[in-house]
Amino acid sequence: MVSPARRSKALNRGSARSLLMVLLTDYVLDYPDGVPQRSLVAAMQALGYSPESTRQALSRAVRAGALIQTGRGAGAHVRLSDDARAPLAEARTRLERRSGSQEVDEWLLLIVRTREAGGAAAYSRRTALLLNGLGSLGGGVWIRPKSGHVDELIAMVREDPAVEAIAVTARIDSPEVGAVAARAWDLDVIATGYDELIEKFADREAVSSEERFRAWTELVDDWQRITKLDPDLPMAALGSDCSRPEALALVHRLREEWRPAAHDYFRTLVG
Repeated sequence: MVSPARRSKALNRGSARSLLMVLLTDYVLDYPDGVPQRSLVAAMQALGYSPESTRQALSRAVRAGALIQTGRGAGAHVRLSDDARAPLAEARTRLERRSGSQEVDEWLLLIVRTREAGGAAAYSRRTALLLNGLGSLGGGVWIRPKSGHVDELIAMVREDPAVEAIAVTARIDSPEVGAVAARAWDLDVIATGYDELIEKFADREAVSSEERFRAWTELVDDWQRITKLDPDLPMAALGSDCSRPEALALVHRLREEWRPAAHDYFRTLVG
């Protein structure tokens, strides 16, 4: 149970935009040619959102360049843009590759400068998505453990013609690692997120395909928000009382139980 002192509702109910991003990341990514727009409207209705709010979220995704829409009305079709596929694929692999057990020996310092006026606000949406999960030390300096697909991350940021990126590898020893992590990340919010995820999903029952679709999609939404807050920080930084190992074990168990039926349900909507 989340202690009253720690409770901050890090995992409030997802917005229509965040749930749509989960659909794009965990489902639509498997459809290179895209899906009928009606299938996304039906999926969002199963998650409790009206067709109107879904169409608004879709319109924002199209304007932002994440989606390409063809056709109108009942025959409308949407597919992921080439710029959106890489960061969404990176977000999708976070769950599979997070072991939660390694200690970090090296850290990536990514110095990102915009080539245009406006500073960080001038980052493209694609670069902003890629920087999600990195801690900010201010002044365009971003930090994260040097683990996972770091080389691919650096390469994708450097593909943005609007920015200049310099990557530096650094060693941070204890106890300094805790001080650096506390400056770059809100460690209390991270710990709260893991506690709340366990409280929210450990005893949740989902039997039918639609129930498992709803449960798995909501779990992925919460998990992605946590991984944006915590890019696999070492436990030495999080503290021994952080429930990340228990939360990670729960997510992997529910992935086996819920995800196959969730994807079966989505396929029936696509037709």
